[in-house]
Amino acid sequence: MKNILASLFAAVLCLSLLAGCSSKKPIVGKWKSDKGQLEFQDDGKLVASMGSMTINGTYTLPDDTHFKMSLDLGGKKEEKTFGYTVSGDTLTTDEDGKKDTMTRVK
Repeated sequence: MKNILASLFAAVLCLSLLAGCSSKKPIVGKWKSDKGQLEFQDDGKLVASMGSMTINGTYTLPDDTHFKMSLDLGGKKEEKTFGYTVSGDTLTTDEDGKKDTMTRVK
């Protein structure tokens, strides 16, 4: 009986660990391109940098293939939704057919 309970406990623990791993957002991290850098933080905050200019904002993931970002541009809120895919260390964004590729900063 103890072996059965131990096996069930181990199986539940493994499943919960796998579920925890799958909830990690693949978009989280710093990404750069020749245009600038985006940092998607795990808490939903977003930092966009272009040269010496830094803009703070937030993002949400309405589904597995889109992110919606909201940036504060001098008191004016700007919101946009982008399609995205992550493949290894490459983030490809798609805004109405215009694609941009970024590389993960390690």
